[in-house]
Amino acid sequence: MQGKLRQIITNDRVYTIADQLILTIEFGMATQSSVDLAKNVKRGLTSKAEKGFKPGLPNLGYKCDFTGEKGKKAVFVDEERFPLLRKMVDMMLTGLYTVPQIINIMNEQYHFITPKGIKLQNSTAYKIFTNPFYYGEFEYGGVWYKGSHTPLMPPEEYDKIQLILGRKGKPRPKTHDFAFTGVIKCDCGAMITATEKQRLLTSGGIKDHVYYHCTGRKVGVTCAQKKKGATVEYIELTALDLMNNLDIPQEYIDWAEKYIKDNVAEDRKLIESQLNKLQKDYEVVVTRLNSLIDLKVNNPDILTDEEFRERKVKYTKEKDKILSAINELNENQNKGADEVIDVLNFWSKARRRFEYGDIQTKREIFARLGSKFLLKDKKTHYRPGRNGLRVEK
Repeated sequence: MQGKLRQIITNDRVYTIADQLILTIEFGMATQSSVDLAKNVKRGLTSKAEKGFKPGLPNLGYKCDFTGEKGKKAVFVDEERFPLLRKMVDMMLTGLYTVPQIINIMNEQYHFITPKGIKLQNSTAYKIFTNPFYYGEFEYGGVWYKGSHTPLMPPEEYDKIQLILGRKGKPRPKTHDFAFTGVIKCDCGAMITATEKQRLLTSGGIKDHVYYHCTGRKVGVTCAQKKKGATVEYIELTALDLMNNLDIPQEYIDWAEKYIKDNVAEDRKLIESQLNKLQKDYEVVVTRLNSLIDLKVNNPDILTDEEFRERKVKYTKEKDKILSAINELNENQNKGADEVIDVLNFWSKARRRFEYGDIQTKREIFARLGSKFLLKDKKTHYRPGRNGLRVEK
């Protein structure tokens, strides 16, 4: 037979069935206290990470300053083990040693012992070669922080080791900005994205390669082009070939600018005539509106309130319409000519700016070439769009 709980005995008091309400309140207070404590601990650890101190125990090769202020305890180099870890990195960078060989050398020749009193293990060695902490960064709570500790290796050496290790390596987290994403579509209709890959050269260096390929995110479409990417070099050559047709001589630009300005001078006379007429119309309407208001003030019985409102709305709309036309004429009398000259100057220098410019410059020029770039069978196809530039001499 199952028994019934009659009492709960604690160090402070004894709770009976009659104390259920008190128990519920105290349990709730205890739970809230636990939640608040967890929040405070998390807040403290996040603050510690933001200052460059990795929460938790120090990694192999480092030791903690146990005498430091709470939340600000620095991580120091372990003078005994740090030089040996650096020697492991140097051996790996030569490409002449495997990880098991390095482990064997450390254990047999240098008698490597961890703080736990054991020899260097396979998993520990791989952590040294693949943990971002050793090049100066660490992750906490899904956010990456720059550590304040002395790194074991620079980021470039870390990247090279990842290539040497192959699949066992972890790529260093990077933030990329690619020039042509967002302006090229795949033949299937989806957008094109870019991926950066690294290749270890025989000379020991690292070469970056950027490939543009389909995202495969067109709903209801299975893309056959997803694995048929194009290199950034090919896309840039395509753009440069298009710009070969835009080699505009400076003599032509100078002639065009003079021709346009001469025609603008003739057009300006017509615009000034239109402005004078609009200005007179504007003054007439303003006079009518002021007279209407004076009439209502001085002789309120001549017009009803409804008649006054209707006429006021009518004159106000006429005034705003004329004013808008005046402003538009003033703004546009030189706009068309200036835009043509700006376009000619832009494309006369576009090729050189594209070849030697930064990512943002290349993106701007590429986007102005046309609005319909398609990637198909590893090639970029250009189709002048409705708002794109038709490239021709």
